[in-house]
Amino acid sequence: MVRSAPKARVGDMKQYIPLALIVGSFVTVASAQQPVSPVVKLTLPDQFEQKHDIAQYRGHVVVLLYGDRAGMPSNRELGEKLHVDFHPAAKGLPPGQAHRVPPRPLPNLPADKVTPDVFVIPVAVIGKVPKLVQNLIRGQVKNGAPEVPVWLDFEDRMKQNFGLTEGVPNMVVIDGWGRVRFQAAGMLDAAKYQRMAQVVEYLRNEVAGLVQPPK
Repeated sequence: MVRSAPKARVGDMKQYIPLALIVGSFVTVASAQQPVSPVVKLTLPDQFEQKHDIAQYRGHVVVLLYGDRAGMPSNRELGEKLHVDFHPAAKGLPPGQAHRVPPRPLPNLPADKVTPDVFVIPVAVIGKVPKLVQNLIRGQVKNGAPEVPVWLDFEDRMKQNFGLTEGVPNMVVIDGWGRVRFQAAGMLDAAKYQRMAQVVEYLRNEVAGLVQPPK
């Protein structure tokens, strides 16, 4: 369920490489320019008690939007915008339907190749709490998101693996090989959002074979 973007020549795509160098409250930790990290290993449950393994998303770009309770409203707004930008047909649809819309095609992608998708995954960082509290939280999340999975972190996995800035959106972008390529925390203005979206688009082109990935 993946599509393509405008076929860009390698020379054209170079414009995307520096776009991860963002300053201010939006702090870049890794970018498409820098040496890539090891493959991420992460498995978390959702509000329906289904387990999700990040390895299932190989061949696509994954954006993990995570945060504490105070940061979740901003994460939701950012996630909805990002999903629609890469899945334009999702605009105005109920969450369950929008979640199943195919991605925007990549221009000039050969017909025999699948368009890499962009999976925007919300992760609620809760921390270590008793089982009874976990069940209550699952119920609350299920009431607020009855159709779309929200990953629940009861073990501080996100904080341990990527760090956590409280009260604001936290983002990790994982490429088609399962490696962290971009990481940031903070609020986004229009310019910073555009730069981040261009990095995601670059990684889609990369996994589709339209630009050369780093070693």
